[in-house]
Amino acid sequence: MESIDTVLERLTPELAILDQRRAEALERQGRAWVMTAATGVMMFLVAATAGRSTGPWSLAFAAMGTVIAGAVIHHIVAGPAKRAFVAGFKTDVVRELIRALSPELDYDPGTGIPREQFVAARLFSTKPDRYQTEDCLTGRIGETQVTMAEVCAEEQRSRTDSEGRTETYYETIFDGVLLVADFHKHFQGTTVVLPDNESGIFSGIGKALQGWFPFGRNDQVRMEDSEFENHFAVFSSDQVEARYILSTSLMRRILDLRRTWGGVALRLSFLDSKIHVAIPCFRNLFEPRLDQPVNDPELIRRVLDEISSCLALVEQLNLNTRIWTREP
Repeated sequence: MESIDTVLERLTPELAILDQRRAEALERQGRAWVMTAATGVMMFLVAATAGRSTGPWSLAFAAMGTVIAGAVIHHIVAGPAKRAFVAGFKTDVVRELIRALSPELDYDPGTGIPREQFVAARLFSTKPDRYQTEDCLTGRIGETQVTMAEVCAEEQRSRTDSEGRTETYYETIFDGVLLVADFHKHFQGTTVVLPDNESGIFSGIGKALQGWFPFGRNDQVRMEDSEFENHFAVFSSDQVEARYILSTSLMRRILDLRRTWGGVALRLSFLDSKIHVAIPCFRNLFEPRLDQPVNDPELIRRVLDEISSCLALVEQLNLNTRIWTREP
């Protein structure tokens, strides 16, 4: 296995090219800001003139127009260069760092986990109307076959204001990392672990509401670990199997995983001999910043930490330990 220093040294020519792309993207971004400012000045001058007859609403429309124009300008002027820079960084740098850390993994920044697989995991009651996925890692970590990727799933909703106008908007179902891994145990049923409301008086209400999903109120499984019960609610089509899967040690590991990722609302499901883990994440992984040179040790260290956090999921959940014989 190559060391990280060796990989970075070998990538020196690619890093130099990427830094040129970064400088170009940064220059175009600056140009876009200047164009946005000029557009805004013109709109406010027009609004100030029109405001004599239309009142303060003209200024509001000018502000809204500036925001919209700015978004369009950035998309057209700066967007292509930035996307090319980010794609190049992921292809040339992130892929090589992942290979150095885990040679049996393949990385494709442009693909992810299909929508059908996301829905089939039964982690969420709502099917997404808009779905994006990227940064797919596939292969083996130790003895475990895994697929993981970033996923953003959204539901389309609408609301009507007091004047009867209907507005369509999207609400996030999930935005984060989805792991699908071989659990080396044949499941007869389906077991789902959902985050429970932790805030005192509402925790009981949270359990009652969660009892309707995904099977039914009578399918909620009470676990003996009180700390686990405070953070999670378990549902299963097979109560005995659920307790067999969620051993004391696995519940401890899930709690530790939750702490490692900052106390986020983890979701897990066990079906079709696989474990699915959804981890909310509030930033795009493996992405460089335009204001930071690509050979900056801080950037490389951050990307390495993000890669390591994803690869560590298998070890944190002890998936490489074969305590069961897999049944056909």
